[in-house]
Amino acid sequence: MTSDKQAQANRRNALKSSGPMTPEGKAAVRHNATKYGLLSRDVLLPGEDGAALEELSERLSDELQPVGELESLLVHRITAAYWRLRRLGRVEAGIFAWEHYEELAERARRELPAHENASLRATS
Repeated sequence: MTSDKQAQANRRNALKSSGPMTPEGKAAVRHNATKYGLLSRDVLLPGEDGAALEELSERLSDELQPVGELESLLVHRITAAYWRLRRLGRVEAGIFAWEHYEELAERARRELPAHENASLRATS
């Protein structure tokens, strides 16, 4: 637990930070706040397939055939929203899988002593 004195010192020190200054430093911390990417500025996150996003954009543009800047902007927004919604499906599946494996791991931790005891009895 942090003492009040230490918390105040931490706040004072944080005010002195000016963040990364070099382009390399700024690039390194650019995605620090990205959690799930649903509200991120960038549609394409690290590790995602840029070619697939470009293909989706082209397919939607061919299908919707935007005329003018406003319609092109709307197609771009539709593409970004669709891409993020697809990502959300993967995130949701990952969360459920994580919870399932956590339950299995917890059950294994609970059952381990019984298996260890049975193993010890079998070798005695």
